[in-house]
Amino acid sequence: MWLHGTDKLTGIELRVNGLTARRALKADWEFEQTENALAPQATMDVLDFIADGNMQGALNTGADASGKTPTVALRATFSAAETLAGYIEYIDPVGRL
Repeated sequence: MWLHGTDKLTGIELRVNGLTARRALKADWEFEQTENALAPQATMDVLDFIADGNMQGALNTGADASGKTPTVALRATFSAAETLAGYIEYIDPVGRL
């Protein structure tokens, strides 16, 4: 998930069905990127669930056994007023999107 703004994003909380799936400060995910030989970009925040290459860490937003799809919500905190654009990468066959 890429979040593009003006560098005022300070933290995020990602919830799936009301439960926190990921909560982090900007410094946390930038540290994670540098640990995995990636370079944090100015005004582009990347929330990478598989930064270490382990696909088991991917955020599963697919339907469960009963066919229900989860509700996903992103809560962001900022140091000042901000306009944010989000881009999401799906890892799934195109026919299922």
